[in-house]
Amino acid sequence: MIRFRRSEIAILDACRLLGVSRSQYYRKASPARAPDLALEAIALEHPRFGYRRLAVLLGRPTKVVRVQMSKLGLMAKRIRKRKLVHKSIPIEAENLSFKALETGQLLASDFTYIALSSGQTGYFAVTLDVYSRRILGWNFCRNMSKSLVISALERAIANVNLSEHWLHHSDRGSQYTSVEFQSCVLASSGHLSYSYPASPQENAYLESFFSRFKDEVVSVRETLNFEDTLMEITEFVSYYNENRPHSSLGNLSPLAFERIKTEQILQESVA
Repeated sequence: MIRFRRSEIAILDACRLLGVSRSQYYRKASPARAPDLALEAIALEHPRFGYRRLAVLLGRPTKVVRVQMSKLGLMAKRIRKRKLVHKSIPIEAENLSFKALETGQLLASDFTYIALSSGQTGYFAVTLDVYSRRILGWNFCRNMSKSLVISALERAIANVNLSEHWLHHSDRGSQYTSVEFQSCVLASSGHLSYSYPASPQENAYLESFFSRFKDEVVSVRETLNFEDTLMEITEFVSYYNENRPHSSLGNLSPLAFERIKTEQILQESVA
C-alpha cells in the first residue's frame, strides 16, 4: 500500500499511520528456498543422521550439506534414552583391552533392552569385532539369561578367523562373568577382559552401536511386537555391516573396510 501511495504521502508519515517501521518497508523479501529433493528424501529416510553422514551418502562436501540443511530447516532428531543398568559382579578381573591391529584380535560384547508392544521387553545381545566394527554375532530374546549372550558369542566365533590368544571384552554383568560364558571364551583359546565397575566408556564400541540402533531405528517408529522387532534387527545388522558409513573407518562400511585391508595385506605379501 505504501508503495502505491508514496507519490501522495511521505513514506515516513505512511509508516507511522500503518504502525510499521521504515526498515520493514525497505526490507527486501527473502528469496524462496530452492527445493533440494535429494537431500530432503535422504534426510527423511535417515532422520537420525547428521550432515556428515548425509554428505557421505549424497557424495557432497560436508560444508555444502550443512549449509543447505540449515537453509531448509533440516536437522537430525534426538531423543533422551533410558539406560539399561547391568548388575555388576565383584570379580578379580582386569581391563586388558587394547587397540586392535587386525580382525579377530579383539571382540567385545554387550546387550540392551528394547521395549515391545503390550508392555513386554526384548533383549538384544551383540558381539562385534573391534578392529572392523563388524557385528559378528547377535541374539534377540525375551529374557536376559546367560544363553542370550553365549549364543551371540558362539555365532561370532563361527563367523571370524580368531587371532592366536585373542581377547574378549565386556562389562561385569552376571551373564558375562558366568562360568558358562567364560568357559566358552577359554575353550576357543581366548582371554577375558572386563570393564571396571561403573565405567561404560570402557566398552564404548558397543555403547556406540546400541546408540546408533536406537537413534536410527527404534526411536523413529511405533513400538513393535517381538517378531517384527526381530526382523527389524536382522535388517539393521545387515545394513550396518554392509552399507552404513563409519567415520572411524574412513566412511567405509565394516565389510568394505575388511575387504580393502585384506587386499592391502595380499599386495604387501606379493611385493
